[in-house]
Amino acid sequence: MSVSGNKQTWYSSRWQTLIDVKADNDEDFRLGRLFNTLMVISTIIVVVLVIVFMLMEPLGLSNHTTTHVEAAFPFVFIPLSLFCWRHAKNGHIKSSISIYVWTNFVGISAAAWVFDGIYSPAWILNIWTITIAGTLLTPIYSLWMTSGIVLYYLLLLILYKLNLYQPLLSFGEEGREYVNIACLLIMLMSSVGFLTFLNMRSLRDTLLRLYKEISERKQAEIKLNESKEKYRTVADFTYDWEYWLGPDGRYIYISPSCERITRYKADEFLDDPHLLTAIIHPQDRSYFRHHLDGVMTENCEVRRLDFRIITRSNEERWISHTCQSVSGSDGKWLGRRGTNRDITDQKRIEETLRKSEDKFRSLAENISDWIWEIDKEGKYIYSNPRSKDILGYESEEIIGKTPFDFMPPEEAERLGAAFEAAMNTPQVFSGIENINLDKNGNTVILETNALPIFNSSGECISYRGIDRDITERKSSEQKIKKINEELKELNATRDRFFSIIAHDLKSPFQGLLGYSEMLTTEYDRLSESEKILFIKNIYELSKNAYALLDNLLIWSRIQTGKMIFSPDVFNLRQELLPTINLLSQIASNKNISVENNIDGKTLLKADRNMLQTIIRNLVSNAIKFTLQGGKVVLASAQISNYVEISVSDTGVGMNRDLLENIFISGKVTSTKGTGNEGGTGLGLGLCYEMVKMHNGKIWAESKVENGTTFVFRIPSEI
Repeated sequence: MSVSGNKQTWYSSRWQTLIDVKADNDEDFRLGRLFNTLMVISTIIVVVLVIVFMLMEPLGLSNHTTTHVEAAFPFVFIPLSLFCWRHAKNGHIKSSISIYVWTNFVGISAAAWVFDGIYSPAWILNIWTITIAGTLLTPIYSLWMTSGIVLYYLLLLILYKLNLYQPLLSFGEEGREYVNIACLLIMLMSSVGFLTFLNMRSLRDTLLRLYKEISERKQAEIKLNESKEKYRTVADFTYDWEYWLGPDGRYIYISPSCERITRYKADEFLDDPHLLTAIIHPQDRSYFRHHLDGVMTENCEVRRLDFRIITRSNEERWISHTCQSVSGSDGKWLGRRGTNRDITDQKRIEETLRKSEDKFRSLAENISDWIWEIDKEGKYIYSNPRSKDILGYESEEIIGKTPFDFMPPEEAERLGAAFEAAMNTPQVFSGIENINLDKNGNTVILETNALPIFNSSGECISYRGIDRDITERKSSEQKIKKINEELKELNATRDRFFSIIAHDLKSPFQGLLGYSEMLTTEYDRLSESEKILFIKNIYELSKNAYALLDNLLIWSRIQTGKMIFSPDVFNLRQELLPTINLLSQIASNKNISVENNIDGKTLLKADRNMLQTIIRNLVSNAIKFTLQGGKVVLASAQISNYVEISVSDTGVGMNRDLLENIFISGKVTSTKGTGNEGGTGLGLGLCYEMVKMHNGKIWAESKVENGTTFVFRIPSEI
């Protein structure tokens, strides 16, 4: 680049820096640059005027000696120009223009008053001010200022003619002519330069705007072409069959995907607007025509329907159709825009799923078990009709409730913690037995099997399960268990019976045979005391054998159901007195006293023989296990509707294990008494059975070495 070019570039950048301003928009920016340009020009004009004033006298253009102060008077306008220039550069453009125009207007008018009055060159400068105001502000400013100057000039003219006004400074006739010529030349040159600048500036701005508009239009065309290509690509390569139907019912656009779905090309649909209706399945055609009647109107909402078509290859395919009205930016109706999607595979899947659901529903609703599903909150969201058969509730009554709503409180509490743990750590349930209450309050026992259901994220969202009513099964199990226990008890009793027959009943007869044989063969050689001892032993053995045989007979009648229960009303004390007296004599052999404290006024309805057998066994048992010098006490008490009878002794007592099994057949063995008396172990068992036949209860209280008390309670009236 040349040196002159570099200088031009440097001057240009300096000039741009000089006139640039801060602005919020392009218009204010251009206005500010123009104003600052004028500020520079006005400053130059002031300097030129000062030079002219200084040269007036030396050149003989004025008969007045011009002082330096007078010549430099125009400099007062330079600070104003600099202030407004700086103010505009900081972004205060319009306020700077207003300050400059009005201050300049007032200052120049004052200069006209001082310098040569009505002949002053300042009037020419006011034209400059008016031009700036009209150009940079609004034309109305020029009108106001022009009117003000005319009135002001007329005022000075009148005053001047009346000799009431004389200017302070005057250039004289000759000098005034040259001043006016100088001012006119300066104003002319400035105006020409300014107008040239404005014209060139305007031309450049016009060219820039034109270039910008052409560039923007070119960019818009490029974007439009790109947009068209983009939408063409989207429309032509969309997988679904897209179309645009005009207001006249003819297709404006058909996407190529129609051929993939129907085997008909887009051009065939464009040529024949009725082709789509023609290929619709006959059974769906009227339905589609009714749809068309509703959508070929303005402002039609989005419509959807599914229908079948017959393709060119004679295939039946399902179409999901969606359409809506379209309009331009001006609101003009442009027809209907539609989408046809091939959903044949989806329909097949739905049909397969429907058949599967029907099959499942048929199985679920006809199975004898209760099938259900609960959400993660534990509420039923599905229940098959078997809930009605099992709990008495319809499926609708089950939905929204929880399993715990049908359980007794204690059962709900028992299973609540397990359910909460299962929801936190999903797991399969199998064979969980739980107690429920049906609609009538009856107990229903269910066996629950369930498994967790997870979503695609692996989160447990529900449980599905089956409940089976096992109430009858559990009842049968209880019955079988009870029968097994009874059989076990019978077997134990049978074994005890055979053991007694084999040993306890055989032993007395062995003694009887031995003593009898000795009396028969050795009678003459035996002393009298020996004979009496043998006869006494034979008596004791016979008595024990009889008691044993009597208990066995009673036990057998009870076990075989042949024991006849014959209750009648009697006085308890009077009825038991003979038995107690007989037992008292037996007790006296061990120096044991029997105390009868049975209330003489107690009336009781019971089986006499059974009651005597109970008392006989209990008192005999007390005597057997009481040491010599001990005591046996019988007592009775009326407790509500029951009569309580107790037999207490001061004997050896029993330990806890023996006390817990004292009435259980098969767990009690015969124990020798304090006098080495034998026994069969049947007596207390017989007492238990007989008390039970009276709907009563029997129990024992005992401590080792502190005696034993047997108590039984039976109703006063049976």
